[in-house]
Amino acid sequence: MISVKEGCAKPEAEIFNRALHRLGVSADEAVFVGDHAENDMIAANNVGMKTVWKKHQYSTDVQADAEIDKLEEIIPLVEQWDKTVIG
Repeated sequence: MISVKEGCAKPEAEIFNRALHRLGVSADEAVFVGDHAENDMIAANNVGMKTVWKKHQYSTDVQADAEIDKLEEIIPLVEQWDKTVIG
């Protein structure tokens, strides 16, 4: 989604809700991966999404459900969460 086209931007809940609606999933079925503490992690968490922090050197004190160093780590992480939920 492009913020300018949508008329709203992170950290507004509306941009997250529009994306969820277009994907046909609820917030508790979605995972948001980002690298900005406020605009990504806090905002996505506030709408009820799980959050994954893509670590970088500029921010270290970030609240997220998980942290990754590389994007390749996302799939195994989500698979692990699925096993926990499906159990």
